[in-house]
Amino acid sequence: MTSSVFGKESLVSHFEALRKTLLKCIVATALGYPVGYWITPDVINQLTQWSFPENIGKLHYFPP
Repeated sequence: MTSSVFGKESLVSHFEALRKTLLKCIVATALGYPVGYWITPDVINQLTQWSFPENIGKLHYFPP
């Protein structure tokens, strides 16, 4: 009589949990990409203004 470390859940229940987790990840990615794409130029501008003020000179960089 040995006890399993993983419990007594069936393989099907593990697949269902995996499916739910993967679906949540896909939905979060699908919602996050457009938001990130939309705010990226503003974030890059804010970071370049913060890290390289105009009184120092002009910063040349390639946009994404």
